[in-house]
Amino acid sequence: MTSFEDSIHFSLPKVGSSNYVSLTHDGGTSLEAFDLWGDGNMLSSGLIGSSDSHLSFLGDSNIKDFELRFKGHNYSGGGSYCGNIVISPVPEPQTYAMLLIGLGLVGFSARRRKNDTVD
Repeated sequence: MTSFEDSIHFSLPKVGSSNYVSLTHDGGTSLEAFDLWGDGNMLSSGLIGSSDSHLSFLGDSNIKDFELRFKGHNYSGGGSYCGNIVISPVPEPQTYAMLLIGLGLVGFSARRRKNDTVD
């Protein structure tokens, strides 16, 4: 059994986003630690499964560059791992306000139409 440590550096193009990081590893490799770092501070620790590891986190407007650190073991003398970083934009508050205004107008219109048919 051989221990290993590795890290991946990445930047986020959009701050304030909900993000998801995933690492997949084969049967000869297992992970024991999976952490996200930014500005020298640990931001999040990942969930480690039998064949995949993942974590979710929110982007921070002050942190642009991140480091994903992981440690593990290799049991067969060979193994592999690969990963994905998914960025999902979070709607701005103005988007929610416009949605609520639109729903209010639809409700008002439906109520007026109902009252017009009763008379």
